[in-house]
Amino acid sequence: MRPVAHDQAEARIAAALALGGNLVSDAHAPMWWVLADAEGNEACVATWVGRA
Repeated sequence: MRPVAHDQAEARIAAALALGGNLVSDAHAPMWWVLADAEGNEACVATWVGRA
């Protein structure tokens, strides 16, 4: 997994949702979010925020 800059995470999530993606989980935000496409394929958007 390769993290994105924390200030770009929300824009990437919004773009994925606008294209028909679904938010599966934000339980670990702001470290990572799990998204899925219409077929159920999952992908994570991860940042360094909140990590030790």
